[in-house]
Amino acid sequence: AAAVTGEAGKAKAGPAISHFTLEVAAKDKLLYCMALLRLGLCKRKSLIFVANPDAAVRLRLFLHKFGIPCCALHAELPANSRAHILQEFNRGIYDYMIAAADDAAA
Repeated sequence: AAAVTGEAGKAKAGPAISHFTLEVAAKDKLLYCMALLRLGLCKRKSLIFVANPDAAVRLRLFLHKFGIPCCALHAELPANSRAHILQEFNRGIYDYMIAAADDAAA
């Protein structure tokens, strides 16, 4: 079963920002993510947070198989690669960026 919760806020001087969480079974996470993006339910640039670098790369490869261009950002990449990925995301090359949590800082 899935539970969707959402919170949307609008800043007067800035863009509208929305935050949603979706809780699904572990075996269905890739499928749900692909469906949300492929069906156009996320219409703007989106950040997708995952637990670790392996999950980020796995999701990126899975989405590319279905024709969804995205990039993965995690701490195991060299600094120049991370900077390049951020520049491409900011320029609009990618609408979806997968970011892995950095557990080293915790």
